[in-house]
Amino acid sequence: MILLQGPRARVASTLFHFDARECLDESGLYGLSYGRRIAAVLARPSRKHLVDQNGRLFPSPVGAMLPARFGAETAILLEAARPNLVASSEDASSWSNDGVSVSTNFLTAPNGLATMDLLTPSGLVSHARFIPVTFTGNGTKCASVFTALVGSQNSAISIYDATAGVHRHYVRITWTGGVPVLTTHLGAGTRYAVEGPFAGNTYRISFSADGIIAANTHFLYCYPDDIAGTFAAPFWGAQAENAAVPSSYIQTTGSTVARSADSCYFGLPAANPPRAMSIYVRGVERGTRFEPSAFLWQVSLANSSPRMHVNRTSGSTRMQFQTQNAAGTFSTVERAAGADTALGDVVEYRSVLGAGGGLNFGVALNNGSELVAPPVVGTPLDAAWSGSRLYLGGSGAGGMGLFAFSRFVIADGERSLSEMRELAGV
Repeated sequence: MILLQGPRARVASTLFHFDARECLDESGLYGLSYGRRIAAVLARPSRKHLVDQNGRLFPSPVGAMLPARFGAETAILLEAARPNLVASSEDASSWSNDGVSVSTNFLTAPNGLATMDLLTPSGLVSHARFIPVTFTGNGTKCASVFTALVGSQNSAISIYDATAGVHRHYVRITWTGGVPVLTTHLGAGTRYAVEGPFAGNTYRISFSADGIIAANTHFLYCYPDDIAGTFAAPFWGAQAENAAVPSSYIQTTGSTVARSADSCYFGLPAANPPRAMSIYVRGVERGTRFEPSAFLWQVSLANSSPRMHVNRTSGSTRMQFQTQNAAGTFSTVERAAGADTALGDVVEYRSVLGAGGGLNFGVALNNGSELVAPPVVGTPLDAAWSGSRLYLGGSGAGGMGLFAFSRFVIADGERSLSEMRELAGV
C-alpha cells in the first residue's frame, strides 16, 4: 500500500481542489476531485487582455482561460460582459484637440511595445485631448487609462458632461516616489487603487464618476499638465464603461468594442448529495461586490434549485452565502460587519454548510484575520442539488461577477479557515 503524504495527500483528500498556478503550463483549466482530474467546461468568446508574470499586458487567445498576474496572486480572471466606449483607445492623435500636440509611439506601453503616445500642452492648464463617450443608463460610470512618469508631471483625466457644463469627476495625477497619486479636483466618484507597475514602468489609473445622465453629451478628457501647462505626459489604453468599476482592458481601433461574458463550470458529481462541507475561495476582487446581482460561485444546474452559492445581496453591495431548497426557501448569511472588499483586495471567503442546513460565512482581507458573521440556522438539506456542476464567476444563467480566482477548495465537514488554508496550500 502506498501512503500519500504532503501536498499530494492534501489535494487527494478534497472534494474539489483548484489552484491557478497549476494551469500555467497552458494544458487547460482543470481541478481535482479526490485526486481525479476534471477539465473545466468554459467559454471565452472574446479576446481578453491580461498581465503575465513579467508585468506585460498580453492578448489572451479567444477561447483560452490562462492564468495571469494580479499583484502577488496568480489567478484566473472571470468577468461579466463589458463594452469599451472609447473608440480609439491607443491613438490620442485621433482624438479632438484643444492645444495639445501628440508624439505617437513615443514610449513603451504596458504591452511591451513602443505604442504609448506623449501629449504636450501649448502652455495652458486647460489644454487637453478629448473623445466622446456615449453611456447607456443614468448613474455611476467608470473610466481608466494607463500612464507613466516623464520628468515633472501633473496630469489629469476627467469625464466631462458637455450638456450640463460640469466635470462629473476630474481626477488629478501627481507622483510620489515614482508612483501615481490620485486626488479629486472637481465632481465626485471613487478613485480606485492604482494598478502596476506594468511593462515600461506604466500604471493604470481608474475612477468612477457619479451622477451621469445618459442623455447628455459626455467626453473623456486627458490633460498632460493641469497645474502649469508646461509638462508633457503619456497616455495609452483609455477605457470608459457602463459600470461603476473598471474591467480588464479592451482594445479599440476606431470604434467601440464589446467583450462577451466568460463562462466556466466543472462537472462535480462528488458535490451530491448535499452534506456538511466547507468551501474556500481565494482571489482578487475585481468588482463582484459592485456588480448588480453578481455571483461568485454556485453549485447546481444553471440557477436552478436546490442550490447553494455566494453572491451579492440584492439592493446593496454586501456579499452573502445562501442555499435554496426545492420548495424555494432561502437560507442566508451575510458577510460580517467590516468585511466589505475594495477593488484589488486579496479576498478569502469561507462558506460552511452544516449537516442540518446551518450556514457560516467568514471573510479575510489581504491575508488578515477572518471576520465571521453570526451563524444562521438553515432549512434541512434536500436529497440532492439540482445538478452536479460547480460554476465559477457566475450562476450559469447570468449574474456574472468580476473576480480573479487563485484557489478554490471544497472539503467534507465543517472546517476552520486555517484548515482550509492548509488544504489550499496557502
